[in-house]
Amino acid sequence: MDDRWFERLLEAVRRDGRDMKAISLAAGLGENYVQQMVKDRKKPRIDTLVRLLQELGRADTLFIVTGTKFTEEDRRLLEVAASLEDEGKRALIEAFAALRAGRP
Repeated sequence: MDDRWFERLLEAVRRDGRDMKAISLAAGLGENYVQQMVKDRKKPRIDTLVRLLQELGRADTLFIVTGTKFTEEDRRLLEVAASLEDEGKRALIEAFAALRAGRP
C-alpha cells in the first residue's frame, strides 16, 4: 500500500453519499469517529480501517489499498482468479500473457 492510501480513504468517505456520522455508526464506531479522523487527519488503526473499508464497499477498498480504480468486471475477475488453486492461477496467467501477446 503506497503512502497515499489515507487520502484515498478520505476521498471515499466524501464520495460515499452518507454523512460522516452515518458511516461511523454503520461501521460500528463512535458516532463522531469519521468526522474526527477527517478533521484531525488521524490515520485509523488497522482494525478500524478494516471496519471502514467493509462499510465503504469492495470497489472503494481496492481503490484505497492499491490506488487503482477497478470496475465491477475487474473485481469479478479478481474473485474468480483468487478462488483458483495454484495450478489454475498459473494457467490463467499464461492465458492472459498469450492474449496480451496477440496469440490465440
